Amino acid sequence: MDAFCACLLFMASLLVMYAALTRTNFPFNAFLSAFISCTGTAVLTVCLRIQVCAHGNKLGNAVLNYEQANFQTD
Repeated sequence: MDAFCACLLFMASLLVMYAALTRTNFPFNAFLSAFISCTGTAVLTVCLRIQVCAHGNKLGNAVLNYEQANFQTD
């Protein structure tokens, strides 16, 4: 999960750098959708990791399966 979040944040930073270097806002809706998609998925993945780590030691594998199913349906 950590590598996935790092990759998402790296892609978001590449998008921002590309937009800053080209200085054009022609496909601004495409930039916004890609940036929000990357950061939103990273935030949801961090939330999943927090929930799994908080409950993982107490209840075992059942909570992990529930949290993964909840994450995939959102």
